[in-house]
Amino acid sequence: KAGLMKLSSLFSPSSKLMKGLQDKDNERRKQATIELEKVVLEVKGDKDVVGQILQHLSLELVANTFPNSRKGGLLALATVSVCIGPETKHFMEPIVLPIIHCFDDPDHMVRYTALEAFYNVALEARPHILRFIGDTFFSLAKMSVDPHISVREAAETIDRLLKDIVAEGHPFDPLSIVPLVGERMATQSSECKRYLVEWVRLLAHLPDSELLERLPEILDGLFLMLSDNDADTKDTAAKCLDLFLTQTKASSEQWRTIRATWNTYKLNHSQNLNPQHSLVLTPIRPAHTSTTDNSPTKISIHKSRPVTDPKKVQVQKASSPLKATMQQQIVKGSQDAWKPKYQAISHEEYYSGEPEELKYLGSVKPPKVDYCRIVKLILPHCRAEHEKTSMTALVWLYDLISLEGPQILPETPSILETVLPRVSHAKPAIRNAGRMIDQILCKEVELTQQSIVLGSYLSVLCEACKHPNEDTRKSALCWVDLLRRKISYEMKANVETLFPTLLHAMMDVSEEVAKIAIHLLAVLSTGEGYSLLMSKLIMEFKRTQKLLDERVTFVILNLCVDLDPREMYKSIAIILEKEEDLHFASTLVAKLNLILLTSPQFEEARESLYLLQTPEDRDFFVVLYRCWSHNLLAVFSLCLLSQLYEHATHLASCFANLQMSSKRLAEMSSLVKLLESPIFIRLRAQLAKPIENPFLFKCLYCWLMILPQNDSFSMLKERLTSVVSNYAWLSIQNRTETSQLVLGPKSIDCDFLLEHFTKVQAKHDHHIIQELLKAERKIVINTGERSKRAK
Repeated sequence: KAGLMKLSSLFSPSSKLMKGLQDKDNERRKQATIELEKVVLEVKGDKDVVGQILQHLSLELVANTFPNSRKGGLLALATVSVCIGPETKHFMEPIVLPIIHCFDDPDHMVRYTALEAFYNVALEARPHILRFIGDTFFSLAKMSVDPHISVREAAETIDRLLKDIVAEGHPFDPLSIVPLVGERMATQSSECKRYLVEWVRLLAHLPDSELLERLPEILDGLFLMLSDNDADTKDTAAKCLDLFLTQTKASSEQWRTIRATWNTYKLNHSQNLNPQHSLVLTPIRPAHTSTTDNSPTKISIHKSRPVTDPKKVQVQKASSPLKATMQQQIVKGSQDAWKPKYQAISHEEYYSGEPEELKYLGSVKPPKVDYCRIVKLILPHCRAEHEKTSMTALVWLYDLISLEGPQILPETPSILETVLPRVSHAKPAIRNAGRMIDQILCKEVELTQQSIVLGSYLSVLCEACKHPNEDTRKSALCWVDLLRRKISYEMKANVETLFPTLLHAMMDVSEEVAKIAIHLLAVLSTGEGYSLLMSKLIMEFKRTQKLLDERVTFVILNLCVDLDPREMYKSIAIILEKEEDLHFASTLVAKLNLILLTSPQFEEARESLYLLQTPEDRDFFVVLYRCWSHNLLAVFSLCLLSQLYEHATHLASCFANLQMSSKRLAEMSSLVKLLESPIFIRLRAQLAKPIENPFLFKCLYCWLMILPQNDSFSMLKERLTSVVSNYAWLSIQNRTETSQLVLGPKSIDCDFLLEHFTKVQAKHDHHIIQELLKAERKIVINTGERSKRAK
C-alpha cells in the first residue's frame, strides 16, 4: 500500500518525472525516460504496479491535449516495454493501443514518436505484436503517403519489421488484414499501392493460409495495378497474380486427387481387395524458417515427394496450354513458392505405415473458393484496353474454366458477352486467347448435365450476331447451333425470338456467316415452325430489296441442304399465291422458277414435273402453277417442263390479250435463251418429231408471233424452221384438240388452271394500268411545277 502511495506521488502532475516527460525539449524528455527506467526496473516483478504505471502514463500523458505530453507519454510506454522485456506480452493492450491511437495524430512529430515507440515495443513483443496487425496495417497504409518524409521512413521501417516477424512463421491470421487490403486497393497513390501489393505478395507466399478463399477481395485491385505507371508495382502485381493462379490450380488438382484416392480406397476395402500399383496422398507439414536478410517473404517449405504416376505427370505438364502459348505476354512468378500439402506414396508403402492417415483424407473438405465470383471480377479486366491486363485476365479465365468448368457454367452468358468480341480482336495474342476460351467453354457446355437458362444465352448471342467483325458473328451463330443440338426442344420453342437475328444474319456480307444462319433457320423450323419460316422468309424478301435482288438463289439453295426442295417450294407457293404486292410476287416467282429450272438441287423435282406419274407429282404441279401464274415466263416454262404443250398453246394464245409492258416482252425474250439451255434438251429432241408433238410446235409458233423481231425472235425462228419449213405440217394432224390432258388415273383440270391464270393476270393488267396512270400524273405535275417556276 505504501508502494502504491509512493507511485502516486511519483506520477503526480507536479512530480519532477512527469514534468520532465512533458518538457518541450526532446533531450530533457529522454533524460526523464532514464529516470523512469530506474523506477520500472525496481518494480518489474510486480505486475500490478507495472499496470498502474502504464495506466498513469496513458491517462496523464498519451491522452493529454498537449503534443509534448503525448510525445513524452509515447517514449515512456516504449521505455516500460524495454524494461520489462519478455513480460511485455502480458501488457500488450495498455502499451500498444495508446500508441496505435497516436498514429492518426495531427502533429507529425507525435506520429513519428508513436512509430518509434511501436518499433521498440514490437522488438520486445515480437510474435505477440501480430495481434494488432489489423489496426497497424491500416495506419501504416495511410502513413505510407504521409507528406513528411520522416514519418514515411519510420512507417517503412515498421513495415519491414512486421514482415520479418510474419516470415518467422509465428501463429498469424493473414485473413484479418485481407479486407483492409481490399479497401485500400483503389487508392491512386503509387506509394500506397506498392505498400499494399508487397503485403499481398507476402501473404501469398505463406503456407497453410486460406487466402484463396478470400481472393475475390483483393483480385480486382491486383488487376488494376497491372496498368499502373509504377514499374515495380506492375511487376509485383503480375507476380502475385501468377502465384495465386498457380496456387488455385494446385489446390483444385490436389482436391480432385484426394477425392479420387479416397473413393478408390473405399471401393477397394469394400471389395476386400489389396490394391497394387496405385497412389495415395498423405499430409505433410511445411516447416518455417526465419529470414536472416531483409527479404521477409522468403519461406522455406518442404517439397513433396515427386508423383510417379505417368498420368498425373502428364496432367501437370499440360495443365495450362494457353499459358504455354503466351509466355511472352504473361509475367511469370515463382513456381516453387507454394506446394501442395500432400505427398504421393504407393499403397504398398502405405499399408506398412499408418492407415489412419488415409482414412483422414475422407474428411478433408474442399477449399471454399468462390469461382463464380472470381470470374465476375475477371471479366471486366478481360475487356480492358491495356493489353497486359486483358491477357492476364484471359489466362485466368481459361485456366479457371479448365479446372472448375462445372462450377463456372452459370456464368457462361456473361463470359460469352466478354469473350466473343475477343475472338476477332486486332491483337493476335488476345484473339488466340479468346478463341481458346470459346472452344473450351463449348466443350464444357456440351458435356454438362446442368440446366441451361436459355433466355440469358439468347440475349447475349443475338447481340453478338450484330458485331462488326465476322469471326464474332460466326462464333455466336455456332453457339446457337450448339444450344440447338444440346436443348433442341427449348430452342424450337424460342424460334420466334431467333428469327429476326437469323434473318438479318442471312444477309451478312460473309457467305460463311450467312450459310450458318440459313442452316439454323432450316433445322430450327422443322415441324410446326416450317410454315412460319417460309412466311418470315417471304416477308424478308419483300422488306429487303437487296436480299431480293442478290440473295434469293443463295438462300434457297442453302435451305435445300437441310430441307426437301419440293416441300419447300410447295410451302412457298401456297403463301406467295396470295401475295397482294403483285410486282414483288412476279419478281420472286421469276427467280424461284429460274432456280427450279437450272439448279442441280432440284433435279428430282424437275423429273417429277416432267413425268407427272403420281398424284403427288400432279398436286405439286398444280400448286406451283397457281403461284407461277404471277409471271408469264414462269408459268409457260412450267408447262413446257411438264410436257403440257396443248395447255401451253392456250396460254400463249391468251398472252395477246394482256397488257404488254417492256418488262413482260423482255421476260418473254429470255425464254428463248432458256430453251437453248441443257434443261430443255428433251424438248428440243421432241421437235424432231413434229407429227407426234404438234402442240409443241403450235405453242412455240404462238410464242414466236408474240415476240418482237429481235435476236430472240431470230433464234427461235431458226430453231423451228430447221425442223419444218412450213407451218402446214401441223395441218396434217387430225387429232382432236381438247382442253383436258388425261394423265393416268387422275386428270389435271387445265380449264380451271387457265381460268385461274386469266384472273391473276387480270389483276396484273390492272396494276400495270394504275402504275402507268400514276406515272402520267407525276409527269403532268412535274411539268406544271416547272412552268410555274419559269413564270
